[in-house]
Amino acid sequence: MRPLPFQYVFTFYHTKSTTSHAPTLLSDTVPDIAAFYKIYNNFPFSSLAAKDGVHFFRAGVKPLWEDEENLEGGCWTVKVRKEDGRSLRTWEELCLMVLGGELQSVVAKERDHILGMSYSPRLYYAHISIWTKQGDNRRSIEVLQRTIVERLSPELRPTSELEYYFKKHSEHEGWEEVTRQVREQGQSKAEQHEGNVVISINEEQETMPP
Repeated sequence: MRPLPFQYVFTFYHTKSTTSHAPTLLSDTVPDIAAFYKIYNNFPFSSLAAKDGVHFFRAGVKPLWEDEENLEGGCWTVKVRKEDGRSLRTWEELCLMVLGGELQSVVAKERDHILGMSYSPRLYYAHISIWTKQGDNRRSIEVLQRTIVERLSPELRPTSELEYYFKKHSEHEGWEEVTRQVREQGQSKAEQHEGNVVISINEEQETMPP
């Protein structure tokens, strides 16, 4: 018997802090719980280098600030100690909440969307982030935060508000430069497209019979 599909198909990415290259796509389809656990049980999460990251995102969305779906969004992030596998158990539980649609059903009432999630280790902690589409939607942020804290296993719940926070992508250093480059590239492509349209029209006119 096949497992029930997730509400959304997800993809699985890997990013490295030492390179500026685009995220590496490791799996282009994570459609159900069986596909998730195939990745979770086989990927060496505990061997990730500091500040590298892995990401589950809705198909069609990349784990980048400058992705069109992410431009106005932000991240709810929790810092979890890595000792005794605590961070990976928290990651697993949050993955099930996100991929299974549990958190989406909560923020949907506030007309928001969960677009993906990330896991990135540091020296003693791991940062686990949940990406939302609307960084200014305070009601969505509040209900998301409350739901996560309430539904994590008791031993995994943050014990202090200092352990978690929400931050808009636009509040990060470097965001302006990254998005400026994207806007310029988009404008350049649009101008190039307009030029190609003009050329195509001219060519069509030249081939028309007198």
